Amino acid sequence: MAGYQFGNVSTYEMKPKRSLENWQTIDGILHEAGRVPGSTNHMPGNIEPYLLFGMMPQNHIQEAVGLAAAARDAKDRRRRADGGVLVAGVASWPVPRDQITSGKNAVERDAHR
Repeated sequence: MAGYQFGNVSTYEMKPKRSLENWQTIDGILHEAGRVPGSTNHMPGNIEPYLLFGMMPQNHIQEAVGLAAAARDAKDRRRRADGGVLVAGVASWPVPRDQITSGKNAVERDAHR
């Protein structure tokens, strides 16, 4: 595949570790992925994300927080507030945006296989 390609996977916490920014939390990253206005300064907030399947990312916040709050280890201890509870990734590839947003196409069909 020719052109620019990028992939990144990270873990996110309910509260940021000391070395991280406040946006590097479950709330921050899911709001950024959902393009909630004011959640990011490196991409325009007026571009709707194109979902191949599922629901808007920010709709998963309460579920992730609830699961993290209920989590216990083998000794019945609660998890650390700054421990990772969400794994999220981003991938880009050199397919023109109009090919992705034009309805059923090869990219969308391939994603559902």
